[in-house]
Amino acid sequence: GLDDVDDDNDDDGDGGDHGEKEDDGDHGGKEDDGDHSEEEEDDDEEEEQQHGDEAFAYGRTPAHSFFRVLSALPASALARCRGCTAPEVMCVFGSSMGWMVFYAASQGLRARGIEILPSLHSEALNALQTARKLDHETAALCDLQLGDMRAAALADIAVLVLASQCWPESLRNQVYAGVTQLPTDGGLPAGALLVDYGDWPAQWAATHATARRLELVSVVVVPVSWNERQRMHVFQLVD
Repeated sequence: GLDDVDDDNDDDGDGGDHGEKEDDGDHGGKEDDGDHSEEEEDDDEEEEQQHGDEAFAYGRTPAHSFFRVLSALPASALARCRGCTAPEVMCVFGSSMGWMVFYAASQGLRARGIEILPSLHSEALNALQTARKLDHETAALCDLQLGDMRAAALADIAVLVLASQCWPESLRNQVYAGVTQLPTDGGLPAGALLVDYGDWPAQWAATHATARRLELVSVVVVPVSWNERQRMHVFQLVD
């Protein structure tokens, strides 16, 4: 059945299901600290021109909110990602500086992040390098990749987190079209979970003919940097 998990400290207001880009001032957005190479900056500008600035706006999902989402996921899906030798992974599309990848790894899950901006990927690698010195076991569970999520291999993903709150509709639709393909055509494996910051996957599926069905599993209400009551939607791919 469908679970609607609310935070005990949340009030009754919704605050917007589609993630305002407001920042609380604690998360520097795309500010440059001067440490990025000119080549990285040029690559960032090229990607931003292709998708628009909105696709790269930065907000943060704190650890306690991410852990609350994890607690709402079926245990069987998490079990398939647990440990360095796990057959599958939890993957984050739009992993930015790697926070959610690190959070997942801290819970013993193999975690992969895919980020298209070289500057953010570089920051994530720096953080991973530090993590290796402090907690080698957790760091060993992390895989940070620079690349286009639309071209990513999906065959070993048990849980896919989409940091889609600022993606333009055209980009979201391309991602949904790719992940809902049959596994033989490059889509997610049977039974894979899709975690999104809105109900956009359901909206997309309602207007597009697909070979697979997206079944809503749960809605988890958590605070994030731009919204005190963000509704995180968990879907399962049903063949």
